[in-house]
Amino acid sequence: MQNDRYWIWLQNVMGYASRTYDVLSVWHSAKEIYNADKDLLRASQLFSDIQLRKMEITDLSIADKVISDCEEKGWKIVNYEDGEYPPQLRQIFDFPLVLYVSGDVKCLTHEMPIGVIGTRKPSQYAIDVAETISIELAKRNALIVSGGAQGIDSVAHNSAMDAGGKTVVIMGCGLGYDYLSVNEPMRNRAEHNGAVITEYPPYTSAKSFQFVQRNRITAAFCKGVLVVEAGEKSGSLSTANRVLKYNKDLFVVTGDARGKGFVGANKLAQNGARVVFSADDILTLYGFEIRNRDSFYFSGTGKAVFEGIDDYPEGKNEKPKKRKNKNIIKAEKSEKTEGEKEKSGINTDLLSQEAKTVYKAISEGEAYLDDIAKKTRIQIRDVLVALTELEFEGIVECGAGNEYRIR
Repeated sequence: MQNDRYWIWLQNVMGYASRTYDVLSVWHSAKEIYNADKDLLRASQLFSDIQLRKMEITDLSIADKVISDCEEKGWKIVNYEDGEYPPQLRQIFDFPLVLYVSGDVKCLTHEMPIGVIGTRKPSQYAIDVAETISIELAKRNALIVSGGAQGIDSVAHNSAMDAGGKTVVIMGCGLGYDYLSVNEPMRNRAEHNGAVITEYPPYTSAKSFQFVQRNRITAAFCKGVLVVEAGEKSGSLSTANRVLKYNKDLFVVTGDARGKGFVGANKLAQNGARVVFSADDILTLYGFEIRNRDSFYFSGTGKAVFEGIDDYPEGKNEKPKKRKNKNIIKAEKSEKTEGEKEKSGINTDLLSQEAKTVYKAISEGEAYLDDIAKKTRIQIRDVLVALTELEFEGIVECGAGNEYRIR
């Protein structure tokens, strides 16, 4: 608690989304920086002139006021040194020095945080998909994380809580600021079924650039992030870009190529995001076993993901049917002429060149993304696109530990 003063002070003088990783690679604590000789701080070249000036004119009284506000409201302060601080945030170069928490602080160290984000004006299709996937993820003990906005964010938060699960709302303003009053009941509910967190002091107002800064926390905090409907200029794309930058798992629900609502989401799929249709498509990457192969079309709740759409991808099955592997056997080395079917029973003319190359690598024993990319000399993003194509064709599947294999 005593060190909270120094961390709040340091966050105040450094600003938000600054290069905190570099600073704390040299200086070991906020208190050490507070007590350091100013000439030494300047000589380190880790601080800008503005930051150095703020250090000279800012004392600990601001931090004391923040602490007093949090104590009055029952909000928790988690600084970089605390055991409750999310370890995954320490891996990014601009991690927050302080987090303010209303609710269960244990959520910060949850083993399976999954982000679900998307447009503020979703289609009914996107609402149904976000609701179904969020419910199933929550039932499997995933922590649903989003930004507390209207639209897909609210659907994700409420669906998780409706399923008896927990959710985390990551705010782009202070906990005490009256932001988006229409969603106040949802945030109040989240405080008792998870947590509302932010890096901004209690009464910091909402400004547009702060929500962009907030997106880096969402991307870094989550194990993977699902984008459900995003237009060409959607704010969700900012989070998605961070997810890719941090080498996290990016999932996407694609949609109608004719409309504007899914333009951004569809581009993410083109650039290597994993296209999903159910919670199982996400959970299998983290060691969960698929309970129902028809979850490609239907969720475990029994609600059709494609409900309301006249034509299902391959027709709506009345009874679950397992895909048969009888036409897929291990490829054998042989001379192949153009247009000839492979001995595996797969007509490679129907596949893209990248998919053919990736399939061959998996057939020859390569199972992991990095190894496939190395063997084929194809960029990882293009390998992911090829794998998605192969999975759609029912040729390969991804098992526990991200291991790909022939079905």
